[in-house]
Formats: sequence, structure tokens, C-alpha cells
Amino acid sequence: GTFVRAFGSFGSGLAQLCNPSGVCVDGADNIFVADSDNRRVQKFRNDGTFVRALGPSVIGRTDPFGMFGQIGRPRGVCVSYDGALFVSEITNNLIHEFC
Repeated sequence: GTFVRAFGSFGSGLAQLCNPSGVCVDGADNIFVADSDNRRVQKFRNDGTFVRALGPSVIGRTDPFGMFGQIGRPRGVCVSYDGALFVSEITNNLIHEFC
């Protein structure tokens, strides 16, 4: 295939990545990245523009879910037909579902 583009850079700030290990695209062409060493999933538009981050390392974020919902080193991401985001992670050996 033909190279189209690259986005992201090394680091821990929003839109930066450290050991990205899983990628998926939803029905609206948003890109979800398992940002493993930053312990979060990041969402980008299909042009690579940052949208949001999900996970305990997001500055200023409080997580009411306790261990469930706190992503520890995500490795895989998948979006279901109805838009639910599934994240596999290796720290707590869990699959998380977010709506």
C-alpha cells in the first residue's frame, strides 16, 4: 500500500504516545489508540486531531469506577457495532467496556 500519514509523538502529554500497542477505528472513522505505557486510550479524528483521553493517567480526572474503569497498560482496543469501546489490559488482567 501507499503511505498516507503518521501522527503522534513520543511523550506523556495529551496526544503524545508511549508504546502504542493497539489501534481500532469506529463507525465514524475515529481512531482509538491503546497508549500502553501512559495507561490510557486516546481518541483521534480520522485526520489525526486529538479528541480525548480515557484512563487514570489523564491529568485532573477522577475515576468513580475504582479498579474497574482504571486502565492499566492497555494492549488492545475494539469498538462494537453499537459504539461500545472494549479495552484489554495486562496490569489487572481485565477487559473493560465503556459506553
